[in-house]
Parts: sequence; structure tokens; C-alpha cells
Amino acid sequence: MYFLLTPVLLFLSFAGIGLSISAWAALIPFFYYLVVGKRKWLVSYFCGFLFFTAGFYWTYHISPLAAPAMGLVFALYFLCSYILFYLTRANLYALPFIWVIIEFIQDVLPVAGVPWFHLAYTQVDTNFIQTADILGSKFVGFIIVLFNVILTDILIYGLSPRTKKILGMFASVYLFGIAYGIAVPHLIKTKPVGETLIVQGKIEQEAKEEILRKVRDSAHLIVELYNDLTEKSISSSPSLIVWPETTFIAKFGFFYCSSCNEFHNPYGERRGFDAVKASHRKFKTNFISGAEYVSGRHDNPEDMQAFNSIIFYDGKDLKVYSKRRLVPFGEYIPFIGTFPFLREIIASLTKLGQLSSFTSGSGPVIFDHNTVKLGPLTCFEIIFDDLVREYKGLGAHLIINCSNEAWFKTTLELDQITSIARVRAIENRIAICRATNSGISSMIDPFGRPVFLYDESGEKKFVRGTLKSAPQITDYIPIFARFGNLFVYACVLFIIFNIIRSWKAKK
Repeated sequence: MYFLLTPVLLFLSFAGIGLSISAWAALIPFFYYLVVGKRKWLVSYFCGFLFFTAGFYWTYHISPLAAPAMGLVFALYFLCSYILFYLTRANLYALPFIWVIIEFIQDVLPVAGVPWFHLAYTQVDTNFIQTADILGSKFVGFIIVLFNVILTDILIYGLSPRTKKILGMFASVYLFGIAYGIAVPHLIKTKPVGETLIVQGKIEQEAKEEILRKVRDSAHLIVELYNDLTEKSISSSPSLIVWPETTFIAKFGFFYCSSCNEFHNPYGERRGFDAVKASHRKFKTNFISGAEYVSGRHDNPEDMQAFNSIIFYDGKDLKVYSKRRLVPFGEYIPFIGTFPFLREIIASLTKLGQLSSFTSGSGPVIFDHNTVKLGPLTCFEIIFDDLVREYKGLGAHLIINCSNEAWFKTTLELDQITSIARVRAIENRIAICRATNSGISSMIDPFGRPVFLYDESGEKKFVRGTLKSAPQITDYIPIFARFGNLFVYACVLFIIFNIIRSWKAKK
């Protein structure tokens, strides 16, 4: 049963608990069993189930069945790692390449693709994580897995001359990474731009849902709260104000008319857009907020689509970005067209049924804020490296991530998504502004160093307050931002070649 140490040590290594050193040994029990154990496919799946069920424990606030269900699905990644290991004829040193491929699959799958527990995220507070701007965060994970493999090799077969050479190469790469991590903040020049005011309202999800159940005229209470918080902190005249996801909600009358680029409510009044204008007039500065809106003809329900969006208003132009990567079973229900009964099932098992109706946005949108280009991303879109890299390629200096994690209270989810955002900043050498409803709001520099929003007692989770911070921006484009996941493709080719060679040798 020693293999059970793997899910335990992995869980301890991620943010919130943050025992990052445990990641460097967490996989040894699992890898050891893959070599000497029996029923390896079953143990692989079981280890994956235990880890992902524990890792996603915070989804119990949505449904007590959510974490076990995710564990059952995501455990397939562990099983796939064993299958690929078997196809390489149990080559231990194929495992780091396999792990990179499995993490990449988590990036790209449409439903089960949630890249939440990549090994690189465990190292966010170490110098070595800075190497992620060279070959991406998956290279960091590769090095972690390689060290686990080396120790497993020594444990089973002893310290052979071959293992000594590999250990020497690992040590060289690791020491380079540490030196690079220490030096790079001094080598890349950054500059501060105008102060940004991040506002965190701490509106409990249950309270917001209660407002949504009432008449639409009650929804203005949320906007009034954010107006009041902003007004109390506006004395230093920031150049940009950022409110979190869905501050303006659909019941407030946000109906977007694509032909006139304005917001109306279904009764013909321009109430939603007027509220944005009123906030801008009051604070006299550029303004960003999360908003829900409906596009199409309000007199034709079949033509209407709901979007989870971010709006930017500078007193002249209104720009809208709509979320492209929607949360499965949260913001949309997969396969609902084929299985319409899923809506009722999801609604009965979770608190999310009423929210499962958003439409994906069409593409990236750049907000021009004075001389700074802003790249908006909503909620968990920040976990996808391709979206952040896309904005870097479009010339963005600062990612605006409006989010609402009130569903998850003060759980480790808040710590985990913050650590992921910090890795995204490092990979692309881009500043990230996270404005959340309940925490953890922060301004992250291109080296992943955060400035957090705290209340008077020093708490940063589920608190009400504001953060004033000038983002540090740079025009430097790192290797990863230029070329993307080339390292992943190299790993794919290596495994394909290794499988072919191994099975030819068998014949």
C-alpha cells in the first residue's frame, strides 16, 4: 500500500499547503510500483482517483458529488500514463516525457481538459520556476518527474554508471535553473505604469443568487456597493479601476445591442450602459468590470445568447470581451443538444443549473488603456497558457483577469488559481491584474511576484477592500511566448520513436 503515499505527497505539494519539496519525491512510490507491482492499471487509476478527488475537494460547495465525479474522470490521466509506460516496454526514463504529454492533453481536451494540477505550480515560490519562460511550465514539471525517476532507479537498481551520468545532467540543469531564477529579475527591465485600483466586494454567492431570484431592480445593490468601495479609495486618482467578474448581472438590464454597440435592458431603456457611464463620470478614469449580457433581439428568444464578459469604457468607446473557455457543467452543459435531460439532472445535483447557459466568445480583444494594451480573461481562463501567450503575441502588456471565486469560500481553490496565474505571468513575462469578488485579488509582476489585497487584520481571503498598485510591464518577449510548446511536441516525438523502437526490439 506504499503507493498511496503518492496522492498524499502530491496533495501536500500544491498551493495552500505549499510543501513544494514533497513534489520532488511524491511520484517515487507510484513509479516504484509500476516497475515491481501487480495490477498496475488498477493501482494507477486508484492513485489518480484519490489525488484528484482530494485535490478538487473544494468543489463540495457546488455539489458533494463533484469531487468524486472529477476524480473518476481525471484518474484516467494516471491510467494513460501507465498505458504509455507499458507501450515503451517499462522504460523508466520515458516517464518524464509521458508526464509532459499527459499535462498537455489536460490543456487541450474540451470537457475534461482542466490543467489545474500541473507539477510546475508546486514550485511557484522557488527560483527554478523562472525557467518556465524558456520552454514553458511543462519543462519544469519534466525536471521534477525526472528527479523522481532517478531516485526510483537508484532505489530499484542501485547507482549504476548510467544513472550517475543522468544524475549529473539533472544537477547541471537544476543548478542552471537556480542561477537563472536569481539573475533574470535583474536582466529584464520593467517599468511601472499608472496606478490601478482593484476593488473586492466580498459578496457571498448565496447573496448574489438571492438578488438574481428577486426582481431586476434589486441588482443595482451590487453596483452600489462597488461604487461606494471605489469612492472611498479614489483619492489618489488611479488611471484604471477594475471590478470583478459579473459585477453587472443580467437582471440589471444588461442587453447588448451589437448593431449600436450599446447596452439596453429588455424593456428598451439604456439602463445597464447608463450605469457604466455613471460610474465613469463619478470616478473620471478608465473603467473595467465583469458583466453578464444578452446579445440578439430581445423580442426573439431564439435569437438571444448570454455571455460572461468583461467591459472596458474610457468615456468614449465601449469594448467588450466575452469568455471563450467556459466552465463545463457550470457555465454550459456539454452535449446538452444531444441529451437535453442533462439540464434537469445537473440542476437537481448542483447549485449551478441556472448558470449553465452561456455562449462562448468569438476571440481575443485588446483594450487600449492610454499607452498600455490590456488583455482580458475571465475567471479560470487564466489557467490556459495558450490564451495568455496569445495576448502576449498581440502586444498586451497587462492581463486583466476578472473572477468570482465566492463559490469556494476560503478553500485552497483560491490559493491554487493564484499560483497558476503567477506561473502564467512568468512564462510570458507579462503582468497580471486579478480582480476577484472574494479573493485572492492581486497585482502580479512579470516574474510572478504578487502584491495581495489584504484587509486590516491581514486576511486576503473573503474580505472586502481595495488594492492600489502600479503594474510593472515589459516589452521583453521570452522564448516560450515566441515559440510556445515546442518542448511538448519534442516529447511526443520522443515517445512515438521510443514505442516503435521498443516493439521492434521485442520482435
